[in-house]
Amino acid sequence: MWIANERTICALMPLVILATWQLCLVPGTDAKHLAIRLRDPQSEIESETVPLAHVHSHSHSQARESGVRAAAVHRRERRQLSDWLIAPNTRWCGRGNLANGTYNDLGGASKADKCCRKHDHCKMWIDGMSNRYDLFNYRPYTLSHCSCDLRFRTCLKMAGDEDANAIGKLFFNVVQTQCFGLKSETVCVQRGGSGKESDPCLKEEVRHKAFLRDNKRF
Repeated sequence: MWIANERTICALMPLVILATWQLCLVPGTDAKHLAIRLRDPQSEIESETVPLAHVHSHSHSQARESGVRAAAVHRRERRQLSDWLIAPNTRWCGRGNLANGTYNDLGGASKADKCCRKHDHCKMWIDGMSNRYDLFNYRPYTLSHCSCDLRFRTCLKMAGDEDANAIGKLFFNVVQTQCFGLKSETVCVQRGGSGKESDPCLKEEVRHKAFLRDNKRF
């Protein structure tokens, strides 16, 4: 895998380890959805202030404040986990996003981030560990239509900077090597008689059926 410099190595090494584990588990893991975000070391020791129960508080007050502390820890852990699943200097290049509900919120690597944002809004997808278009996606992440992956690849190529190249090579060359296409086929949805395959078809439908394709390397 191509690595630009030491900074990129530090940023992506945890991801490479995680991606390697995913590849051993299921082939075709989506690197874009597993990209690792660098964080300020100070954030590791950040904690949310939770008032301690007063010595003479009633038991129900102590229980309530204990619940507040537990909720704060849960929010902090969830935030830290999401930080680690987003590529460096981006808001959209990873599992979910850190855009705080704002479409125009972009990270410092804005060119690559715009590409990831558009890819995240692909209209044809198959969620991880679910079935759609008569294809079961056994991966723990979303599988995108090939047109979306191709557009994503083209966008990163046109961006052409270090961040876009690193994300593109990791996504297309290391982990996310497949996408899916769609073809139409006519299926029988209602049969006469006892409903056996040999019985005449009374009603047909045209449905989309997905098939896997290999992505072009970056």
